[in-house]
Amino acid sequence: MNIAIIGGTGKLGLPVASQLQTDGMNVSIITHNLDAAREKLGKKFKLIEADVTDAKSIEEALQGFDAVHINLSGFNRQQCLHTIFNGTVNILKACKKAGVSLVSFISGCTVNQANTHFYDIEAKYKAEQAIIESGIPYLIFCPSWFMETLPQFIQEKRVSIFGAATQPIHWLAAQDYAQMLSQAYRNKTIRNQRFILHGQDPLTIGEALSSYLAAKQLHLEVSHAPYWLATVLSWLTKDKSIKYAADLCRYYEQVGDQGSTAHTEAMLGLPKTRFSDWCLKEVINPAWAEAV
Repeated sequence: MNIAIIGGTGKLGLPVASQLQTDGMNVSIITHNLDAAREKLGKKFKLIEADVTDAKSIEEALQGFDAVHINLSGFNRQQCLHTIFNGTVNILKACKKAGVSLVSFISGCTVNQANTHFYDIEAKYKAEQAIIESGIPYLIFCPSWFMETLPQFIQEKRVSIFGAATQPIHWLAAQDYAQMLSQAYRNKTIRNQRFILHGQDPLTIGEALSSYLAAKQLHLEVSHAPYWLATVLSWLTKDKSIKYAADLCRYYEQVGDQGSTAHTEAMLGLPKTRFSDWCLKEVINPAWAEAV
C-alpha cells in the first residue's frame, strides 16, 4: 500500500510514518517545507512538497497513492478552520480525483458537536463530518493527550501550567497510537470507524509533570499561571502557541476526557504503555530532549 502522511514530520505524525513503514507499507511524507523536512528526516522517507491550503498543489501531490493520513493543527480559530477544516476539504477533493481508497485522520476524544465552542474542536468536528460525508472509506482516531506533549510545559528551566488543571487525563503514548493505526490499516475489514483512544493511567497535568520531572531528575517546581497571562505573553513574544496552550487548558478543565473506549478495545485492543514506563524510557531516549 502506498501511503501519504500529511503532517508527518512532528511528534505525532512521524511515529505513524515510521510504524507504517516498519509494517511493510510504502510511506511518503507530504510537507510544506521540503528543506526542513529533508534536514530532519534525511532519506528515510520520500518527501513531497505541497500545501494543504493550496488545492492545486495537494491534488498534484496525491497522485498515485492508495491511502492518506491527515495530521493537521492550528493555534487560533482562523488558522484551525483554514488549515484543519479547509485543508481537509482540499485533501478529500484531491483524494477523489486520485482514486485514494482510504483516508485516516487524527481528531480528539472530546470532538463532538456539543464542544464546538472551542475553535480547535470546531475545526476537527467539521473536518470529521467532511470525511464521513466524502464517501471515501475512513479511519478516525480520537486520542486523549499525548505523553510526548509534557516537555512542552518546561520552558527555560521553569514548569508552568495554565489554570487549576484538576481534570484527570488518560495520557497516551504516541507509539501506541501509531501501532493501533497501523493495525487498523492492515486489517481491511476495519473501515469507516471512529476510535476513542485513552491511555491506562488517569493523571492531572500536575501529577503527570511531577512524575516526569522525578524520572528525569529535574528539580523544578510546577507552578500554575492565570489564563490571562497567556494573552500577554503571546502578544509580547508573537508566539501564538502560548495563547493556544492556555485556551486548551481552559477548555479541558471544563470538559475533561470524554468518550467510551469499548469499541476501540473490541476492535484494536487498548494502549499498552503505562505512564511510569514511558517516563523511564524518556530518561534513556528522550523524545523531546530539546525542551529541557
